[in-house]
Amino acid sequence: MATANDTISLFDGFVLDRTRGCLVHSGKPVHLRPQSYQVLEYLASNAGQLISNDKLIDAVWNGRAVTDGAVGKCIEDLRVVFGEEGKRYLRNVRGRGYIFDRDEANFQTTHTEEFDVIRVVVEQDEVTLPSTVHKSDTTQTRTRLNGLTTTALLVSVVVFGAVGSYWLFAGRKSAVNNIQSIAVMPLKNESGNSDVDYLSDGMTESLINSLSRLPGLSVKSRGVVFRYKDKDLEPRKIASELSVQAILTGRFVQRGDDVMLYVSLVDGKTGNQIWGEKYERKLDQLAALERDTARAIADQLNSTLKASDQAQLSRGSTENSAAYRTYLKGRHYWNNPRLGYNKSREYFQQAIDLDPTYALGYAGLSHYYGFAAANGMAPPDENWQRAESAVTKSLELDTTLAETYNSLSGIQLYYHHDWTAAEASFKKGIELNEASAEVRHHYSRCLMLFGRNEEAQAQMQRVLELEPLSVSYNLNAGKLFYFRRQYEQAVDQFNNTLELEPNSLAAHDWLGFTYEKMGNEKEAISEWSKLLLLRKQADAAAQLQNTFERSGFAAAVKMMAQHRLTELDNQVKSGDYVSAGEYVTVYTRLGDKEKAFTWLEKASQERNRFALEFNINPLYDSLRSDPRFQQLAERVKIKTDPHI
Repeated sequence: MATANDTISLFDGFVLDRTRGCLVHSGKPVHLRPQSYQVLEYLASNAGQLISNDKLIDAVWNGRAVTDGAVGKCIEDLRVVFGEEGKRYLRNVRGRGYIFDRDEANFQTTHTEEFDVIRVVVEQDEVTLPSTVHKSDTTQTRTRLNGLTTTALLVSVVVFGAVGSYWLFAGRKSAVNNIQSIAVMPLKNESGNSDVDYLSDGMTESLINSLSRLPGLSVKSRGVVFRYKDKDLEPRKIASELSVQAILTGRFVQRGDDVMLYVSLVDGKTGNQIWGEKYERKLDQLAALERDTARAIADQLNSTLKASDQAQLSRGSTENSAAYRTYLKGRHYWNNPRLGYNKSREYFQQAIDLDPTYALGYAGLSHYYGFAAANGMAPPDENWQRAESAVTKSLELDTTLAETYNSLSGIQLYYHHDWTAAEASFKKGIELNEASAEVRHHYSRCLMLFGRNEEAQAQMQRVLELEPLSVSYNLNAGKLFYFRRQYEQAVDQFNNTLELEPNSLAAHDWLGFTYEKMGNEKEAISEWSKLLLLRKQADAAAQLQNTFERSGFAAAVKMMAQHRLTELDNQVKSGDYVSAGEYVTVYTRLGDKEKAFTWLEKASQERNRFALEFNINPLYDSLRSDPRFQQLAERVKIKTDPHI
C-alpha cells in the first residue's frame, strides 16, 4: 500500500485524501457519510491489523454512546462504494472486528519477525496456522499451537492497540482537545425554499449562543460569521481570516415534516475533518435536534466537560419544537427590522403561548417592549410594565441568560432610573456571554450618558469586532462620535454604515447633522435630500434644494423642520404615539425656543432614553445657554453613587 503524508492509496484507483477529508476515485470525490469515511481512514491507516468493533467506536465516535450496528452500517456503506472487488480488501472477522488489506493473500505485518510467527488471522471462526505446521500434527502440537495462537493474538492486540491508540489520541484527540476557538458557519439552507431561511439562520445563531456558554471556548459571533453566508470558501481560508482553530460547517434540509442536518467539524489548519454527523429528525423534534447537535459538538471539543457545563448548552431552551420555531421567527424579524419589526413581538408572544416555561421567549418579548419604550416608539409607562412583567418571568425560569439581563438593565435605567442596578445587570450579562454584542452595545450607549466616554468607546469597538455587519451597531457607533463632538470620526462611521446599507434613513439624517456641525452646509443638504427621496418625498427634496440655493442654509433647515412637524401632527391625528422628544427637535430646528422648552418639559418626564440623552446631544446646543435647560437636565440627572 502506497502511503503519503496527505493521501493513502487503497486499490483500483481509490485514494483517501486526508487534506480534504474525503474518498477519491479516479480523481473525483466519492460521497460518504462522515462516520463511514472515518471508519475507512482508521482501518486503512492500520492496514493489515484486526480492529475490534469497540476500538472503532472509540476511535470514530470518541466514546459517545452509539448503537451496536453503527460500525456495521459504515462497513455496509463502504462495501456499496467499493463494489464486489472491495469485499476482498475489507473483511469482517466474525465476532472479532474488521481488517483492511490491499493484498488479501498477504496478511504479514512488519512485526511478524519480532514474534517469530506468521500473523494469525481468525476469519469466519477458522485459524490460519503458521506455515511450518500442518493439520496432521498431534493433539499435543495442536494444543501448543493453540497456546501460541492465543499468545500471538494477545501480543498483537497489545502492540496494535498501542500503535492505534498513539495514532488516534496523539494525532487526533489532542488536536480536538486543544481547540479553544471556533467559528460556526451559517448553515446552508438546501431545502429549495427561502421561506425557511429563518430555521437555518436561527439554528446557526442558537448553536453560536449555546457554544459561547462553554468555559474556555472562544466562539465567533453571529455578525462575524454571517459575512460568509452563501459563500463557498475553503475552511482553511476562513479559519485563517478569523484566527480560529476549527470551523463548523453544515447543511439544513427540510422536506415536509422531515428535517436533515449535516454538520462537520474541520481542523482550521489542515482542512481535515475532525468529526461529522448526519441527523434525521421530524420537524416537531427541531428543538431537541439543536440541543443534541450542540452537545455532540461540545463532546468533540472537550470530552471532559462537567455536567454543569453541559447543562449550560440548553439554558433557556424549550422541549416544544413549535415554540422553538416561532422563537426563531421572532429573532429573524428582530435581526431584520425592515421586514417588519412588530412581527418579532407577535412571534415571541406565540412562542410563550406555546410553551409558558420558555425563558428565552420571555426575554425576547421583554426586549421588544423595552426597546420600543426606550426609543420613543411606544408609550413608555405601559410598555415598561409589559417589559418588566416578561423579564421577571424569564428570571423566574432561568437566571443564566445574558439576553434577560440586557432587557433588565434597560428597565432599571430608563424606567426606574437606577443606574447602579442597571450597570450590575450589564456586567452580569457580559459575564454570562462575553461575546454578546447586544449587551455590550447597550452598555456602551449607557456609559456615554454618564460621561464615561472612553469606556463607552472601548465597549463599542468590541461590539463592531463581534458584529461588523450590523447596520444599527455601526450607526450608533457614529452617534457616539457625534455626541463626543468628534465629527470627522462620526462622518467616517456614518459612511461605513451607508456602505453596509445605502438606504439607511437614519444614517443619512445623522450624517447631515454632522456635516451641519462641521459647517459643510452643501453636504448636509445633500444627505437630507437623499433621506427625503428614500422616503418617496421627491417634492420635498426638490423644495429643500431650491430653498437652500435661493435663501440659504438656515432657511432650508427650517423648511425641513416644518415638513417634519406636519408629519408628526398627522401621526398624532391618526392616533399614533409620538414622543415629546420629537417635538423638542422640530421646534429647536425651527428656532422656536419657547415651544421647544414647553416640549422639553414634557420630554423630561417621559421614561425613555431622550430624557437622559438630551443634555449631551449637540443638536440642542442652541438651547443650552438658557437656565431652563440646565434645570431640566438636573431634574432628570441620575445618581451614579448609591450612597449619595
